[in-house]
Amino acid sequence: MPTTINDDHNPGLTHTIKHQSNPFTWPTEKDTTDHRYLTPSQMTNTRVIIVGAGIAGPVLAIFLKMKGYDPIIYERLPGLGEGGLGVTLQPNGMRVLSLIPDFLEKIPGHSPDRLIHCSCLDGVEDILVDDDISPATMRERFGFPVMGVRRPEFRQLLVDTAEKHGVEIKWGYKAIEFEQSDDAVEVTFANGTKDTGSFVVGCDGLHSNTRIALFGNEKAEFTGMVRVGGVSPTPPIYQGRPANVNNYGDGRHMIAYPIAEDKYSWAITTRGAEAKEDWKTQNPEQQDEIRNGPLSVWGFGAGDLVRTGQNIVKYGLYDRPELESWFKGRIVLLGDAAHLSTPHLGQGANQALEDIYHLMRLLGKHSPSADQPSTELLLRVFTDYQDLRLLRTSELVKRARRQGEIRVVKGLDACRARDETIRIEFNDDTARRARDELLSGPFTKSEMSSSFWSSPTIPLFTARLFSVLSPLFSPPVTSVAVTAMQQSRNSFSCIPLSELASTVVDRIPLLLEQLQNLDAEEAFLDRKILLLQKLHRKSMSISMDTSNVQPGTSGIEHTLKKRHLMSDGTSKRDMSEMGFSPIIDMSLHNRQRG
Repeated sequence: MPTTINDDHNPGLTHTIKHQSNPFTWPTEKDTTDHRYLTPSQMTNTRVIIVGAGIAGPVLAIFLKMKGYDPIIYERLPGLGEGGLGVTLQPNGMRVLSLIPDFLEKIPGHSPDRLIHCSCLDGVEDILVDDDISPATMRERFGFPVMGVRRPEFRQLLVDTAEKHGVEIKWGYKAIEFEQSDDAVEVTFANGTKDTGSFVVGCDGLHSNTRIALFGNEKAEFTGMVRVGGVSPTPPIYQGRPANVNNYGDGRHMIAYPIAEDKYSWAITTRGAEAKEDWKTQNPEQQDEIRNGPLSVWGFGAGDLVRTGQNIVKYGLYDRPELESWFKGRIVLLGDAAHLSTPHLGQGANQALEDIYHLMRLLGKHSPSADQPSTELLLRVFTDYQDLRLLRTSELVKRARRQGEIRVVKGLDACRARDETIRIEFNDDTARRARDELLSGPFTKSEMSSSFWSSPTIPLFTARLFSVLSPLFSPPVTSVAVTAMQQSRNSFSCIPLSELASTVVDRIPLLLEQLQNLDAEEAFLDRKILLLQKLHRKSMSISMDTSNVQPGTSGIEHTLKKRHLMSDGTSKRDMSEMGFSPIIDMSLHNRQRG
């Protein structure tokens, strides 16, 4: 029986998802121009329906087209429009976009030279942080710069690029029903039309109809915070000196960054009455009230931005429950539809791009020919994708929420304590490693020379973590770890796991005990602890090929073969996320720390 779901955001609209145990019965007379009347086996290329033409949808479609699939995008809005302010593309997101030929140089954005955290309290202006994030520095550290870009212009570029790759985009199509068979998904739209694809990817963002159809309506919790934002001419203080600026005040925080040589995007977070989550531009009277209000006298250029703001919007910030799964059958979620986050880390679009990279990598791994995938194959792909990404994005969502709570505090004493915390934490080694690790994903520089579609390279483990774990293993492992540490003292270089004892699972309780007893400076290992806890609940054996061991040399690479003895359908994510995969390794590749 189909499940019908009410849509709180669109009264009167329902969503239905149907699961059939038997394939469709297709008409004898077929119109081959209409995919409703084609079985997946009759399609020339594997047809993939993408719901949503925001940022993630067109990028995913381009990669699918490059791989040999036949993607089509359906967007519920009638066109691109002018909605949205700016988006910050960070090195991890730029790294994914670099896989689209000749794309980066077309992005109509602007890169900052400095990262500034400043505070204006009780008439006193103070610089908390002033750091070099110029394109040259960021390329040296991460391979790619930070870039701000106006969202409508960036989306236009993505749509144009997708269409040049042969991707069809249909505007004004709201998906309301998904009916699954053994080898296809039929999607029904609000205008009555239907389409059928091999599988569906929901990239429909904030109010995802795909998510509602899969998992039902969820109550969005108001965080108590609202945002006001706009686009303004570059203020005099930053002309010729572009900077990403975090400006702190009593009960407020502003983020501002260049999106062109003469324009800045900005957003101010405060605590206030609940506002709708719609990003709609305020009417002229409301905009004038904001331009002439108390925020207009803020220091460090913030007041200039507010007074000259254009297209000013106001919206509430909401939390949504964390999903335990991102897919059902042949339908999977990606980006904000799967893991919507408050905007305090500036990682929303960048994490969606990481999702795309891993989903495409896993499709290439399990289905290199891009043939029609079976439900069993999609189960493997979607499970591996979910297992790899769900934990990471959930942690980032929580981290963004904490960041907002720290930034927006009231009272001079609380604000001064916040400012001092920001000053200290920015120079803290552990915090810096966490920031660097975030910007280093989703794959390493060395992997860029290999095929994007290939499976991960030989797994390695960080010497930093291994130095903590090595006493638990056999003497050969300890000696290898010590040798590697001696040869790479201050660098976070990697060492092989070829000597890892096959009894590692039996030793996990001891690992947990030792890791959890580490002092505060080892807090960056918290993520590994969680994964060890999950590993302890599984049965696994490891076999290694050590035939090419060269004792006493650095950078030894051995083949690590994992043999899983699990029967519960879980994926291979646990070992890879513990550090056995360079894609999420904490080695801070190619950067020496003095």
